This record gives sequence, structure tokens and C-alpha cells, in this order.
Amino acid sequence: MGLHVDTLQIEQRDNHYHLQAQFQVARSRAEVFALLRDYDRWQALSPTIRESERLLSFGAHRHHVRSVSSACVLIFCAKLMQVQLVTESPPDRITARTLPAQSNVRRGRVEWQLKRVQIDGVEQTELQLDLELEPMFWIPPLIGPWLVGYLLEQEVRTTAQQLERLPLSR
Repeated sequence: MGLHVDTLQIEQRDNHYHLQAQFQVARSRAEVFALLRDYDRWQALSPTIRESERLLSFGAHRHHVRSVSSACVLIFCAKLMQVQLVTESPPDRITARTLPAQSNVRRGRVEWQLKRVQIDGVEQTELQLDLELEPMFWIPPLIGPWLVGYLLEQEVRTTAQQLERLPLSR
């Protein structure tokens, strides 16, 4: 596998989290783009995503996507429910903005940028992820920053691995 995480930064202020990551996977940009836009299979990218589905489409590249994620560490469990407006800019960008009225997230934004790279003569994909999240629910202050940071880091690593492993939908 060609997985390599170059950058992973997580900042936290109050209940607002910002993550930036850059990593490469041993897959073509077209394959990675196809996996990221397979909204009904997001749960295959991450064990914390329990459900995902495309609710509505507004043309070929704008969609409302609903996802439910949950994770537990020690005795604290969190369930994140989001409806996002996802905009695709083929072949190299997908952005998502959380719709707070339909979510338990006050503010959320995700941007994936995909860049074609050659490593040892093999096409791979460099991904840049920029994520902001401000949940509406309470996170314990003593373990909150550590907990969310840990979960976000695990999410990035797991998603990167799954982007290399998952078969494409037919």
C-alpha cells in the first residue's frame, strides 16, 4: 500500500474544531473521486459512520447527503447527525457544508482537494482535507479536546486506508 500521511493538524477553541490533513493513497484521482462521491457507501470509508444516504440531487454535482456517525471513548459517546449540501467540482474537489437546521451540528464544513501525483512512475492521489466542526451537543471539557482530536486523527487514517482498499461500485 502507498498510504502516507504528510500533515495532520487539529486545532480546538471552545467547542469548535478545525482539522487539516494531507496524505497520499495508491489510487488514481478518478477512483478516489468516485469513492468520495459514493454517498450511500460513506460508512465503508469509516467505522464511525453508521449511515449515509443521498437525499436529494440538484443537477449532477450538488446533493443533500445525510450521515449519522457515532463513537465512544471510555464512558463518553457522541452521535453526530448531519445533512450536508455537497458540491462536486470534478475531477478534483468536493466540498460539503452542514445544514444546521437538519443536523446536531452548529457549523460544519469539509473540503477535499485531490491532486494527481506520480510516485516511482505510478499514478497516486494526494488528498488535502480541510474540516471544521462545531457540534451542538456538550463535550466534556476535561477530555473533550483530547477525545475529539483523537477521534478525528483516527478518522483520517482509517479513511485514507479505506480509500486504498475499497472496491469501486459497479
